[in-house]
Amino acid sequence: RIINTIINVKGEPKAPLFYFRNMKFGFVENPDQVDYSLPPESDSNVRVLTRTTNSQCNCYVGLSKMNPNELGDFYPKGFKTKNLEYYSTQFNTIEMNAFFYRIFDENSVHKWYNRAEPNFRFCPKVTQSISQFRRLRNCDAEVDRFITSVSAFRDKLGMCFLQMHPSFSPDNYSDLEAFIANWPKDLPLAVEVRHPAWYLADWYSKYTKLLEQNNNIHIITDTSGRRDMVRLTLTAPKTFIRFVATDRNEINQERIRKWVEVVSSWASNGLEECYFMVHQRPGKESPELARFVVNEMRKYSNLVVPNTGNRLL
Repeated sequence: RIINTIINVKGEPKAPLFYFRNMKFGFVENPDQVDYSLPPESDSNVRVLTRTTNSQCNCYVGLSKMNPNELGDFYPKGFKTKNLEYYSTQFNTIEMNAFFYRIFDENSVHKWYNRAEPNFRFCPKVTQSISQFRRLRNCDAEVDRFITSVSAFRDKLGMCFLQMHPSFSPDNYSDLEAFIANWPKDLPLAVEVRHPAWYLADWYSKYTKLLEQNNNIHIITDTSGRRDMVRLTLTAPKTFIRFVATDRNEINQERIRKWVEVVSSWASNGLEECYFMVHQRPGKESPELARFVVNEMRKYSNLVVPNTGNRLL
């Protein structure tokens, strides 16, 4: 059962612990009963997009994993030990969750850089010791190590991706504010907050204003069980969309068509980059869905999907 209203701000009831521990984030049993319509876009988008004169948007489409054991028959024979080499000929970005569990040395990052095709973009997830365990406090040494590591991706670095624990509420706003203020301005950062209180009107306005003032990217997470997180808000002339698919292909495709229309509309008004990450259980279905995203984007002249290799799609 999905809990729809969970608040954790001072003076309000807190969410039960089982919500955070046992829930498959955003999962619902009956996706055909969910209203997947997209809300009106935020008024602030006009202000954000007037900063640029772009008429075309570079679109990076990828998955949250490239493990051969999770992607079915995606890899041809002979490529399962060269997964990045093949993956980067098929898609031009990845949500790099390996960084969530550890910070890699620069030598490892250099190897990934050299194995990936040109125009590929890595989006490393900020390490859990920073976001989950220390919850952005007293973590300067870890942040420095993370930044040193991911900077080795050089021109193949897309965005760093900060995902906070669902219990990280607006009570912790000052910690997020301090973290963002100290984050390097030349290192792209996309942020996802999950606690429902962030999406209440006043807090959402304050949170997105903070991101906009620091040119950080508000992550739009489109998942069945958390429609409150689907907000068409831009805080920079770039967007990061995390698309969590259902097990109903016709529903997924219609949702994707609507998203591509929105991205094209934003591109017409100056959007520079779009990162579109496809999540699906089981993962073996996700490559075909990501290919569908690319094919839909290529129907629009103002959406450019940079090729990474000769065999892209």
